[in-house]
Amino acid sequence: MALNVDDMTSRIFSDYVSAFPAAASVYRRNDQAAPAVPRHRPMEEIGRLIATAATAQIASLGAFVGIGSGTVAGPGVIVAAPPYQYDDVAFPGLPATVTAATAAAVASLGWSGPAAPLVMQGLVAPTLNYIAEELSLQCSVPPQMTGSGGLLTVTIEPTSLTALTNALPIAVASEVASSPLFHQYDNPGYPPTDELVDLCVAIVSQIPVLLGTMLTVIDIVPVGSPPPTPLAAVGGLV
Repeated sequence: MALNVDDMTSRIFSDYVSAFPAAASVYRRNDQAAPAVPRHRPMEEIGRLIATAATAQIASLGAFVGIGSGTVAGPGVIVAAPPYQYDDVAFPGLPATVTAATAAAVASLGWSGPAAPLVMQGLVAPTLNYIAEELSLQCSVPPQMTGSGGLLTVTIEPTSLTALTNALPIAVASEVASSPLFHQYDNPGYPPTDELVDLCVAIVSQIPVLLGTMLTVIDIVPVGSPPPTPLAAVGGLV
């Protein structure tokens, strides 16, 4: 498994349509704009903006940290070209995280009214759930554990998480600005629509909150003891 822009876009849009079925048939276009704005489903394209920024920035995340326990103590080493992929990434308390993230996104925009949390949940929940379900770790077996094995507890390295927190709003704002679909007056000479930028920023800002809850325990099998568990300490996310 790994994050994929098209798959994530489809997940966000389909979950949103499940909550608001009419969104499936809402299209817009503007043939009078220069250049013309092509026919599109706005909520689907909003999902694509979010997915594009999220997948790129998560893939560029500096590192996660693994700390060995049991028969081995201490972190592994940073590996430039991780040879293994681990798909069973855990996010304890995921439903509560999604609920809190939805409320935080609503509050950040100052939305009110009964529809506000429903609309935001239709965007935040599929974004975070897709990442939690599809995210993989790529890493190598730390040399301290190749001979003895043990348990490896993996969390996000705090400096990298801070960098992601800072980078995601900038990245998604850039995606909105580069899209031909969401400029004021449908004119690329004008700035992107402020409300849409704010919405996308509110959603992607919850992704580091999710990643901060990642707590994956990997059972490292010593070399020579089949079947080896191909996992490790420090690497990246895909």
